[in-house]
Amino acid sequence: MKETKNNLPFFFILFLINCIFFLPLFFPVNKLIITPEYGGGDQIIFHYPIQYLLQKKIRSGNFLLWSNQIGGGYPIYAEQEVGFFILDLP
Repeated sequence: MKETKNNLPFFFILFLINCIFFLPLFFPVNKLIITPEYGGGDQIIFHYPIQYLLQKKIRSGNFLLWSNQIGGGYPIYAEQEVGFFILDLP
């Protein structure tokens, strides 16, 4: 019990620092925390380029299962947003 009383001023100071830090979110008007997506989000930045790579490979007569042009390599076959299994081949 004595240790808790010794730590009470420390916890009060930490609580006060947190209140001061987060006060602009609630005063004078409530604000939402939003992370802006500069450039359009995942669909434009990530999925369209992968679809383009897949389209180029299919037009050349091959399947693109893996791309070494994305990071250290990326499995295109496992990416569901690209639509690997929904191919509209002529």
